[in-house]
Amino acid sequence: MTPIAKLAPSQQGHFSEDTDPESQALEAAVNLANSGHPCRAHTAALAVLARARAAGNIRLIAGATSCLAGTSRMIGLREDGIRYGREARTLFDQLGDLAHAAGAGDNLAWLLASIGEQDAIVEALAALDRAERSGDPNQTILALDTNAIVLWLLRQLDQALPFAERAEELSRLNQPRLKRPLINLAGIRVELALKEATTPQERQNPRFRQVIHDAITLTREAFSLCRVDGDGWLERLSLCNIAEYSLHIGDTEAAEQALEGFHQAAGEPTERCRAVYLHMLGCTRAAQSRLDEAIAALMQCQDTALKSQDLEVAIPCHQALADLHARTGDYMRALDAYRRFHELYVRQASHAAQRRARLYTLEWEAERLRASVKAALAQAADLTATNSVLARETERLLRASMEDPLTGLPNRRGLDLAFVEQLAGGQDYAIAMIDVDTFKQVNDRFTHPVGDATLREVAGLLLQGARTHDLVVRFGGDEFALLLRGADLATSATICARLCTQARRHDWSVLHPDLRVTLSIGVAASYEAPTREAVFALADRRLYAAKQTGRDRVVTG
Repeated sequence: MTPIAKLAPSQQGHFSEDTDPESQALEAAVNLANSGHPCRAHTAALAVLARARAAGNIRLIAGATSCLAGTSRMIGLREDGIRYGREARTLFDQLGDLAHAAGAGDNLAWLLASIGEQDAIVEALAALDRAERSGDPNQTILALDTNAIVLWLLRQLDQALPFAERAEELSRLNQPRLKRPLINLAGIRVELALKEATTPQERQNPRFRQVIHDAITLTREAFSLCRVDGDGWLERLSLCNIAEYSLHIGDTEAAEQALEGFHQAAGEPTERCRAVYLHMLGCTRAAQSRLDEAIAALMQCQDTALKSQDLEVAIPCHQALADLHARTGDYMRALDAYRRFHELYVRQASHAAQRRARLYTLEWEAERLRASVKAALAQAADLTATNSVLARETERLLRASMEDPLTGLPNRRGLDLAFVEQLAGGQDYAIAMIDVDTFKQVNDRFTHPVGDATLREVAGLLLQGARTHDLVVRFGGDEFALLLRGADLATSATICARLCTQARRHDWSVLHPDLRVTLSIGVAASYEAPTREAVFALADRRLYAAKQTGRDRVVTG
């Protein structure tokens, strides 16, 4: 199944209130994308961008790059899309246009997640924050859905589901009705069901079949909305998803009927869309034991996917071809298809590594862009319009996703989001990695409820001992982290030494008469390492040194 994220009129349209020819040309490009013509839309938006750059029209540049981020994703140009998405997000932030900055952040997060970048969730949560502050209910629903898509692509399905359910729930209260949340909620539920039901026997279970039937119903509902809107791109992908779900429950007739509508959809299918269709057609023919037709469809899929360098479709296509050739007794072709499957799998891993290297260059370019735009534009006032009900619900969901339920402290996501602001501000900072000494013995000796109470008490001590503008985080298990804003190594060492002393002297007998707790802390400053990841790694090594040299101490070098 295919996670769906696309340009939406409420998200990407009306980049400017002007009625000049260039703004109208951009609107026309967005309309082309939303009516199933992403390739034509991409070409039109490129032309608008070239003219906007020549004229120095910042708002039009922002709109064109945002449109290009979306069309690049739709036609499979991920690295181009990331570059355009970063530029659009930066420009809209500088213009104070929170709703469009959120839309650009949505596309950027989806693109990063599609190549396995874990930073995608930071972008997605930041987009949700912008959307909520903009007061735009459509954009908030789309941002919730983007968080679901990103977590789905990063294989965090249990975490993706609440975002998807909330997006779909709010979508039903919204006018006009949004299609995306319906499609993606269905896809996440199906993947969760497949994860639990791994054998053909388990997939005959009535509960599994009900999940699939419900997913088909949701996707058909979205398909009907696509048909009314003339949104051929989403219409085609919805039909492929319906075909796939039908095959999971052995309904080959329903799968075939869904695929018959592919060529009747509005607009033009992209190469990737055509490859997905051919893959599903091959799988349907194979399930119907029409093996020669299945092989023919998959051979076409193979050629189409490789022509567009779409390894995500080419890899499962070759795997399916290997299985089919084996079923027909042609073991030489089966072996050849399997070899090609393995080669493509290795190539995909190599491409991922190369893309990550190129992303560092894109980030550097984005920083340069941010600096130049900041010098050229005055920061616009934040938009303050609110939708009170939606704002409260979104705030609650965002807080829950970034808060540790045991201690009430921010979790690692909360720390990631804080770093978006910290790094954007350019301030020095220090990171302290904090570990509760011999915590396993606390659980083993005094029971887990006492262990939980101990962690809550440690959280309270850290909050009391930290400065008001520092951030205390539960990093995981018995490990905490402290983001010391604007602090050098010496200042951080003094603060952390005080935290160790407070823990050592604290009266722990309230929890258990024999309980004693100490802390080990490793500290690193931002100027000691070139990246955030390197600062964390240095602090972690120093924490390990503190544990190895006797515990109950701070190590800074």
